[in-house]
Amino acid sequence: MTIQLQRELESKTAFRTWCAVNNWNIVREFEGHENKVEQHSHDFICVLNGDKEVSVSLKTAGGLFTKANLGTGVRAASKWLDDDVSLNLLRDCAKEVKRRRESLPFQRWSDSPQIETDKLFVIEPWLDAYMTIWSVKDHRHSFFTYLLSLQSDYIWSENRLLTCDSIASGGCQRYLSKSILLGSIEARFKSEGGKVLSSIKINIQSTKSGKN
Repeated sequence: MTIQLQRELESKTAFRTWCAVNNWNIVREFEGHENKVEQHSHDFICVLNGDKEVSVSLKTAGGLFTKANLGTGVRAASKWLDDDVSLNLLRDCAKEVKRRRESLPFQRWSDSPQIETDKLFVIEPWLDAYMTIWSVKDHRHSFFTYLLSLQSDYIWSENRLLTCDSIASGGCQRYLSKSILLGSIEARFKSEGGKVLSSIKINIQSTKSGKN
């Protein structure tokens, strides 16, 4: 068991204990894969006073709180983007990413002699496409509105219950090697697994995250 996993389990145990003491009734607990499928960051749904439902995200001590894990393709983007030109741009981007993947002489990132360079080679078309899309103010507004709908009501961190900070809108700019800054958040593009064919996801997180 990794240190991070151990911390996550300890955090969940502490939160369950806190709920029992403070009369919060846990009605649902999400696994990591459920978060990705349902496109939100909730770890628990609780009921207060018998009727009010609230969502809670857990942040382990020293852990990175991810506001959302999003897909890069048309299906994911169409949840917040309603513009044929932009969606067609993403379709073309997906074809280019496929071409670049197939041009690499290996199937796993661990076999690459220059892994970060090769990952950027594959991810770069998505970065360029989303920079183009998010450069349009109306598209940024739609995206932020969608992100706000995914946030949990509270964060549980280091045995404390905190109110989630709102996501501030703003302009966009490239950040580090594989990220785009959007106001107060970082959209970090990354391969979801160890295979070259693994999906490219967008992790939406605080700009305080540090390394890309």
